[in-house]
Amino acid sequence: MQTQGYIYYCTAKCPIKKKCFVIKTEQMLPDHLIVLKKCEARKGQDIQISVGENPVPMNH
Repeated sequence: MQTQGYIYYCTAKCPIKKKCFVIKTEQMLPDHLIVLKKCEARKGQDIQISVGENPVPMNH
């Protein structure tokens, strides 16, 4: 079965140059959301990031 989905990655400027996974959705988000994410590069601190813009389409 093929499922089209969208993958959203962290939009914060990363001190260790990573693009961390945030969320995978079946439908594109209709608007952007501000979410809190535990940041590995910042020793587990919560950071605010915006998701919903520029998703990566997923085709399986």
